[in-house]
Amino acid sequence: CLGQLSEARSEDAPAPRSAAVASAEASPTPVERRVPPVTNVQLAYTSSDALVERLADASHDPRRAMPTGGSDDAVTRRLTLAVGVARSNRTALSVAVVGIEGERPLDAADEKTAWQLLRAACLRELESEQCLFELAPTRMMLVLVGSERKEAVALASGIIDQLRTVASQLNTANKLPRCIAAAGVASADTPPKNFPPRILESTASRCFTAALSGGGATVKSLEVS
Repeated sequence: CLGQLSEARSEDAPAPRSAAVASAEASPTPVERRVPPVTNVQLAYTSSDALVERLADASHDPRRAMPTGGSDDAVTRRLTLAVGVARSNRTALSVAVVGIEGERPLDAADEKTAWQLLRAACLRELESEQCLFELAPTRMMLVLVGSERKEAVALASGIIDQLRTVASQLNTANKLPRCIAAAGVASADTPPKNFPPRILESTASRCFTAALSGGGATVKSLEVS
């Protein structure tokens, strides 16, 4: 059964960095804790001026193509593996869907900037690409083995805070149209036998849509059992 829909404002929640570590400990193979290069976006957080300049440059970076979205098979395989690891280790499993959208449709350059911003914000929290899956150009799925609902909501809130801050600065500098960011989280406390893996992604996506339609800047979550 699904629990009651809950809402956690991103301003109120801390952003722990323990989810990726928990995922690495739960995995049967070691996970290297590193932040892989994301063109020059990740360097942009120390200075407001540098942030605007570098994100604007990154929007035209030809070295990495934008994703077209994860295939259903790839999403299913990733979630099936995560459910297996969580069951084997008798630990919680959470899935977060985080995204950013323009208040009006974004053109190709602006969409690329939003994608770079979203990916960099996610990796800044996760410190590893192992937990990250690109669902669409401006929407990411975070697979968090070992993270309970409260931890996953806090982590997603930290990402939303980053997105709001940087997107606002880019908008002020006329580098990006006004955008809204939101997240949805679905969690299972030790997935039972025959647990359907895709239910976490579909539930998190539904929560994300609800948060986005409510104006963004919000993380909505559900417990799945």
